[in-house]
Amino acid sequence: MSTVTITTAGGKTTVRSPYDPNWPSSARALGGRWSGGVWVFDSRDEERVRELAREVYGTDGTPDAGGTVTVRISVEDVRGERGGRPATLFRHGRQIATRFGRDEKPRLGDGVVLISGGFQSSAGSHNYLELGPLDDTVVEVRDVPRSVAVDHELQIVGEEGRPDHEALRAERERLAARITEIDAILGD
Repeated sequence: MSTVTITTAGGKTTVRSPYDPNWPSSARALGGRWSGGVWVFDSRDEERVRELAREVYGTDGTPDAGGTVTVRISVEDVRGERGGRPATLFRHGRQIATRFGRDEKPRLGDGVVLISGGFQSSAGSHNYLELGPLDDTVVEVRDVPRSVAVDHELQIVGEEGRPDHEALRAERERLAARITEIDAILGD
């Protein structure tokens, strides 16, 4: 799960967050500077900083009243920067997958599971790495704030802390069929 923590004290607002390529230039535009592992802003810009965090990460660190969900997304190709920098796909404040070398297998981000498809065994060139997903590559991303899933119209496939009614119905049907089977055996 992407963790964003925003605190304000002593006239400064600090942001601790995972890397996202959309954050640094936008943070600098708000007067932010990287210092000691956190981004530091003037506290008078706290609401703007929180708005930017919600835009980039989907959260400003405030617990989402709707909880978190698991969503499915299609993986699209991305190209790394010149000089062999990794090809990384970021979506909704999350690192989805990264390829560090042309002939290396991509690594999925935390809380990301491959559902279908896959990745080419080699993608891009030495200078321009590519992620290389196959056409039907779909992943599940866990622990996404419900508000992000709703705002971006993502396919929700599971809700943490809530029972999966479809799975429970299927299990009930399977168990009922097994009980009928056992009753038939015992009746003989």
